[in-house]
Amino acid sequence: MLVRDEVSVTRRWRLVIGTVVVVATVLVATVVASQRDEAAAHGTMQSPPSRIYYCRFNDSPDAPSTPACRDAVAAGGSQAVYDWNEVNVPNAAGNHRAVIPDGQLCSAGRQKYRGFDQPRADWPATQLTAGAPYAFKLNGSAAHQGAVELYITRDGYDPTRPLRWDDLEPSPFLTIHGHHAGAAYEATAPLPAGKTGRHLIYAIWQRTDSPEAFYACSDVVFDGGSAGVPAGDGTPDVQSAPSDLGRYEQQNHAGHGGPTPDSQSVPSTSATHVHSTHTNSAGSAAFTTGSDATSWSANVSYEVGARVLFDGRLYSARQAHTSIPGWEPPVVPALWEAVAPQTGVAGTWTPNATYAIGAHVTYAGVQYRCVQGHTSLVGWEPPAVPALWQPVS
Repeated sequence: MLVRDEVSVTRRWRLVIGTVVVVATVLVATVVASQRDEAAAHGTMQSPPSRIYYCRFNDSPDAPSTPACRDAVAAGGSQAVYDWNEVNVPNAAGNHRAVIPDGQLCSAGRQKYRGFDQPRADWPATQLTAGAPYAFKLNGSAAHQGAVELYITRDGYDPTRPLRWDDLEPSPFLTIHGHHAGAAYEATAPLPAGKTGRHLIYAIWQRTDSPEAFYACSDVVFDGGSAGVPAGDGTPDVQSAPSDLGRYEQQNHAGHGGPTPDSQSVPSTSATHVHSTHTNSAGSAAFTTGSDATSWSANVSYEVGARVLFDGRLYSARQAHTSIPGWEPPVVPALWEAVAPQTGVAGTWTPNATYAIGAHVTYAGVQYRCVQGHTSLVGWEPPAVPALWQPVS
């Protein structure tokens, strides 16, 4: 009887041990699988989807069926696709053109992602309507403060040739700021006007808490279709517009998108004649102008060249449009350009302003001269970026 009981106990222990081993194996496999997507996780464009995002979530990294994705995996392996959120340069610090060579913009100059630099006209593309509102989203799997700049290719762009920096328009058509540490950057804003055919939207996500930057290439086609409707079969609805811009933080306000309201004429009585030094939200001098300007407001029709004041800054309209909440001048550089101080005239440095070479600003009591044309961002204060600003002796 004692021997039989010992045999029974031994069998039960073997069963328990075997069950534990199986459970542990499943847990390890699950963790390993999830870690494949979380390796050095940060982010890329989800709407419109970047090339690598499409290959990861609309195709199979291990057995891709899309020709462009299949060739990208053949060039860099499936792990590159699993690491969809890691197309980065650790020490970019805003010097994007200097650190990424022509022809390697989509891989950020990294050999691992070279398959996404392929010049070809069959990359899956999102169908868009030029000038229409669109819900942009960068999917950040890790939260970082910073800003996302979106550029569009110039007219005449040829997708069968390697992408060069000069193929992009010189200024971003949209900048999405995230002074919080939210994981996603979202904004509903108008697409560039006047575009037709195949183009590419290039995203630069520059962190302000680190010199690290991330890059993404999203193929699009402007052909008169409904904005937000993806081209091809099997593309998930990643283009749906959010009901608000909850995680899209602007400087001192939050906007909401919506249908274009009925327009109204700009009332002549609302004009403010400006001949003095304006102040920004912090109360410091921003710039001096002798222009007529109106205070920006929603539901107003603005013509090209119209000048408005918003949050203490002067802006000039780049496109004719009817304003709506959420399209404030700092939010949509496709519509408004910040008017920086004239060359040689020193105003207080502010973010979200377009500075030309030779512009003078003051910051913390020191005067600086712009040595490289750019649009300023939080974290790019003159002392922090000598590549853009040099102190005036």
